[in-house]
Amino acid sequence: MVITIRDDGRGIDRARVRAKAEANGLIQPDQVLSDQELLQLIFAPGFSTAAQITNLSGRGVGMDVVKRTIEGLRGTIDIQ
Repeated sequence: MVITIRDDGRGIDRARVRAKAEANGLIQPDQVLSDQELLQLIFAPGFSTAAQITNLSGRGVGMDVVKRTIEGLRGTIDIQ
């Protein structure tokens, strides 16, 4: 089974992900990451780029739980 989820067309703001990961101590400011390694940071427990809590972001089940559940079903997640 393949489940495809598409966003609003803006994609993932990689600079924002990197800045938040650096601020949270997940990576060092000068650390070199591949695009795929950078995108995988969104699965870190408690990770969010939301500036404030809204009905759509910054609360609820984190992407770490989503990934763990999918992997528990022997599935994979691929971000493009």
